[in-house]
Amino acid sequence: MARPRKNLKYADLLSPLSITDLKLLKDEVSTEIRVKGTELKKAESEEAALKIRDKIRIGSKITFNEKATGGKSIKAQVIGIFADKVQVEVGGRRRSVALVRVSNVD
Repeated sequence: MARPRKNLKYADLLSPLSITDLKLLKDEVSTEIRVKGTELKKAESEEAALKIRDKIRIGSKITFNEKATGGKSIKAQVIGIFADKVQVEVGGRRRSVALVRVSNVD
């Protein structure tokens, strides 16, 4: 079985470091990668929410996922549109829903 090819791109930087420093660097890099991935997903969901906001009109029916019940889909009628939320009427009650939670516009 062949050994994996060693990446020599950062060999000059990594060779003077001790094992504890390398472990610390690995932890910091993996944390930073996770943070960047989360930021990217958040930006994508906000962009999708803005596209949905452009489609929504007052009186239109939407489907959104309710966070409290573990993602249960609820249909409602839009009665107000704001920058990052919509106000809907569900069963005679008014509530605000984040645009990120809206999954379908009818």
